[in-house]
Amino acid sequence: MAREKIRREIIPLQTIEDVDNLLLKIARRQIEIERINADAEEKILAIKEEAKARSEKILEEITQMADSIFAYSELNKIKIFTDDKKTIELQWGMFGYRKSTKISTSKVTLQLLKELGFTEAIRIKETVNKEEMRNWDDAKLAAVKAKKVIEDTFWYEVNKEKVLEIEMKKRVVNT
Repeated sequence: MAREKIRREIIPLQTIEDVDNLLLKIARRQIEIERINADAEEKILAIKEEAKARSEKILEEITQMADSIFAYSELNKIKIFTDDKKTIELQWGMFGYRKSTKISTSKVTLQLLKELGFTEAIRIKETVNKEEMRNWDDAKLAAVKAKKVIEDTFWYEVNKEKVLEIEMKKRVVNT
């Protein structure tokens, strides 16, 4: 549906006082808009707080279930994962491990970065830029007393689309 163009007519002003009065009216209308927006923000905040309270227990249950999947994975890691198989795909989702690289630094890494001129790995607030150092080879890392620490990081993903699809089918059948 197309919006209709609003025709505005110019309000005739004769004096500077007319302009001043109109400025007063504009200010009052703007304040009215601000009050409307503040009221809306209050309602939105209340709705968000209610939603947070209602979902808190559910989020805790999800965390508990995810922790359980992680525990199962850790207990059965050797049995279900191989060097070339890090993901298990199931009917309702998948889980597994991904390689993640972190940079471990020492107390002198920052000073050595400065001395060796590796300024691209120094943040302006003078902290080590580990993201930059991820691309460095081991020799360069060793020169600044840093090293790569490679570990398996657990992850999981649910197949919400499939669950929704089945729930929709159930609703159709029950209707």
